[in-house]
Amino acid sequence: TFSTAGAPIAATGPVSGVTTGGATLRGSVNANGQATTWYFEYGPTTAYGLKTPVRNGGSGTKAANVSVGISGLRAAASYHYRLVAVNASGTSIGADRAFRTAGPPLARTGPALEIGTSTATVTGVVNPQGRGTSWYFEYGTSARYGSRTASRNAGSGFGDVAVSVPLSGLAGAASYHVRIVARNASGTT
Repeated sequence: TFSTAGAPIAATGPVSGVTTGGATLRGSVNANGQATTWYFEYGPTTAYGLKTPVRNGGSGTKAANVSVGISGLRAAASYHYRLVAVNASGTSIGADRAFRTAGPPLARTGPALEIGTSTATVTGVVNPQGRGTSWYFEYGTSARYGSRTASRNAGSGFGDVAVSVPLSGLAGAASYHVRIVARNASGTT
């Protein structure tokens, strides 16, 4: 048996090495027996708008892994990408995939709960934005705060993480200011 040459096959793979301003796009190309070139299209929407330099994909008959690093991306932004392979028999476009660049964490102070004469539980939400993130609460009887809780880990995902800390030893019949602080390698919020 034998197979004749045909259009290439492009398969968009998962992104890796995501930072605040760059990422490595991955995929595989089967040249289907003809001289083939490949590149990635990428951008903030499925209209893409940007593309990597065209690279040589050889003329083999088996899928070969390909990758290229991109830079100059905005921090904490969503991007779409897809792999494109071209040879004399046609063009193959891989599936659209998306990723989000890392950025400074997002933090929202929530309501105080379980308020007693000298206790309260402070709440909030932290989104690590893809970077290892720590968080703590600052609190006090003025906007200068003056006290803080111990730092805790929020992980390095892209989703919201609900956080809370019980406070004790508070002054009775007093008003307190509270805010959450989140930090990662990209900044403090």
